Amino acid sequence: MIGLQAGERRFAHTERAGRAQTERILPMIDALSETAGIALRELDAIVMGRGPGAFTGLRVTAGVVQGLAFALDLPVVPLSSLRILAQTAARRHGAERVIAAFDARMDEVYWCACEYRDGIMVTVGEERLTPPEQVGQDLDGAWFGVGPAWAAYAGRMGARLSMADEGLMPQGEDALELGARALAAGEVVPPERAIPVYLRNQVAWKKSPPPASFGP
Repeated sequence: MIGLQAGERRFAHTERAGRAQTERILPMIDALSETAGIALRELDAIVMGRGPGAFTGLRVTAGVVQGLAFALDLPVVPLSSLRILAQTAARRHGAERVIAAFDARMDEVYWCACEYRDGIMVTVGEERLTPPEQVGQDLDGAWFGVGPAWAAYAGRMGARLSMADEGLMPQGEDALELGARALAAGEVVPPERAIPVYLRNQVAWKKSPPPASFGP
């Protein structure tokens, strides 16, 4: 997911690069810059989906964003990837109360609730990492569910939904919408603070004890 905004014009590109993300991301940025006719040095800021999400993907994204921001002397606008997904649901489906959820593996879900206010999605409470059965259990009323976790844990998610779009993923134009608002409000950080948000401290599941070490 990448996007570029110049005035009122927005350009976006989304593809599922998977393991090829490292090789694809810079050529994608260059191609979008060429399509828009905007040089990267003309930008005012860089918007970053800072997670939560897949560890490798977030590390690659943060590395590229930091490199570009340092090189171009630009601030960074870090945004919740879940909130961007909720914004996509608002644009695509007119949804106003959304639970965005990613599969966190290890039988857990990254999720947050968002509500549509003044033209953008705002988070309700905090982003969470929980078992699927706990998703939305403390929320009243019906919600619109979006994101791949709804398919991965079908029948186990705790929330009551009015509708769902399990295949929906965050889109670049929605990151630009939220990013423009955040930039206008001064919600930026320097490049060194453009870091991923994982929610999970344990990034590897060790199935066996570490090997014994032998000293002198």
